[in-house]
Amino acid sequence: MDGAGKLKLAVGALVVLGLGAGAGMLAQDQMDARLAKATAEAIRTDRQRERDVAALREAHLNEIIETERLHHADALRQRDTHLAAFTARTGRMRNELETMLDDSRRSGDACVARAAGIAEAVGALLDAVGEGAGLLEEAQRENQRLAETNRKLAGQVAGWQQRYAERTQRITVTAKKPAG
Repeated sequence: MDGAGKLKLAVGALVVLGLGAGAGMLAQDQMDARLAKATAEAIRTDRQRERDVAALREAHLNEIIETERLHHADALRQRDTHLAAFTARTGRMRNELETMLDDSRRSGDACVARAAGIAEAVGALLDAVGEGAGLLEEAQRENQRLAETNRKLAGQVAGWQQRYAERTQRITVTAKKPAG
């Protein structure tokens, strides 16, 4: 083989090597692209799953809070009904006592006996008024406690919402650059 033939053979070998290296780089790029796509899909799936779980938790917590609010509202409504009935009863007692007092004034014979009865009824009325004041104070304390509980629950929900809003994740995919 002469010098020109050797040169052609060497050039041909270089061309074949260059094509082989280029094909290898293309195959590596395709594999890297598939890997990056699969990784991105896995990340997207994980993030969606986390969002779904967070949404379920939030819905559950909101349901608990709503149930508690309804329970507390019902309890307050029952206390208000009790206080209204108590107030009406004391009003009736007062009217009855006033009627008894008027009757005893008109009837001088029974005045002394009725005065003793009125004194007992007034004592019962004062006891009832004292009980009413105690119930009112208890209801006010309960209202304050329920308001504080609602504030705490609202603060917890706000904290959870903020925490889930701030929990973003960043993922960096690194790969070797092909030599060349």
